[in-house]
This record gives sequence, C-alpha cells and structure tokens, in this order.
Amino acid sequence: MNTLQNLTGRIAKLFFAITIAALTIFALNSRAQATDNPDTEKLNINSQIDIQAEFPGGFSALKEYFISEMKYPKIARENDCSGKVYVSFTIKKDGTLDNIKISDKALDTKIPNVNGSNKLTKEEVETALEKEAIRLVKNMPKWKPAKIDGSTVDSEVILPIKFKLL
Repeated sequence: MNTLQNLTGRIAKLFFAITIAALTIFALNSRAQATDNPDTEKLNINSQIDIQAEFPGGFSALKEYFISEMKYPKIARENDCSGKVYVSFTIKKDGTLDNIKISDKALDTKIPNVNGSNKLTKEEVETALEKEAIRLVKNMPKWKPAKIDGSTVDSEVILPIKFKLL
C-alpha cells in the first residue's frame, strides 16, 4: 500500500509539472515601477514589459522546482480530489516575491462521491489546494526581474497551478 501511495505521489507530481508546462505562467499584468526613484508613481498601466520576469534557470527549472517541492495535499490525494488555483504575486526589482495571494479561488474543484459517502466539503479541498499553492510560491527562490527600457521593474505574475491525480 505504501509503495502504491509513493507511486501515486510521483505520478501526481509529474502530472502537476506537465500541467504547469502546458499553462501560460507569465500572464503578467503590465503594472510596473521604474527603478530610478523608489517614490515614482506607477507607470502607465498599459505599458509593456520588454523583458519578462523569469524563474532562475528558466521554465525547465521551474518545472523541476514543482516536481521536487510539490506536496499534493493529503486530504485531496486520499479522496482523489483535483482543482486549479491561481496565485498572484509581485516580483520586486531585486527578484524577491511579495504580495503572494490567491488570485482566484480554486476552480473546477472535483470531489468524487460528493453526494455519496464522501463527507468532504468543496471548501475543505479548496483550502488545502490553496495552502499548497501559496506554500510553493512562498518557497520559491528569487526570480530574475522584469525590465522596461533596460530598467529593472516590479511586475505582477498570475500563476495557474492545477492539481490533478492520474
């Protein structure tokens, strides 16, 4: 039974990483601030970021990070639950992450046997998925920050994280 749980956990991590790869993670909002003056007002909200913020090592390193660090929530794993969580955060000029929060509640949360013997609520599963998504983002290393006209700027990222067991 323990071997089956380990295999299920590995499959879940692999599927999680593949799902992240398939999603557009750099849904960057164009809000940015120039680095010349920390007191500068926000630039035009529609200004374009020339160079997007990047996870250190790029997209493949981000996938590896998720594979190695993701802990599928026990309540969701044991009850074969899935869902998608959008986490928004700011990548500061120095690459640190700030303002980490749930952008959208867990979407498409699936709880098998909701009307049967399973007494889980959708909120319990969503909370577990959201906590894990926040934990993953909070533990990320510094990112390479975005740039506008050669100046390092703060940028916002919305990262979709899909949880699904195979």
